[in-house]
Amino acid sequence: MESVRCAHCGRVVPANPRIKNQTHCSLEACRRDKKRLWQQQKMATDSEYKANQRDCWKDWRERVCPRFYTKVRWQTYFQLISPGFRMLRIFLT
Repeated sequence: MESVRCAHCGRVVPANPRIKNQTHCSLEACRRDKKRLWQQQKMATDSEYKANQRDCWKDWRERVCPRFYTKVRWQTYFQLISPGFRMLRIFLT
């Protein structure tokens, strides 16, 4: 049986006979990497696919919550600065 070295994690795994040009193993992180690479290549070469993705992202942003990014940004900001404020309060008291 043939074996294949995964392009993401480098593990040597038995080749799946159903996949002709196997480059990645079946680990979730490796599957995500393979999908990410495919999407990058597709976005670079297919303008119709890129436009469709842009429209889908825009629809999602409008549908889910118009303030989604603002809320996440402020929550992250306050989580990052809150330890500093706690230290400042301790230092001033």
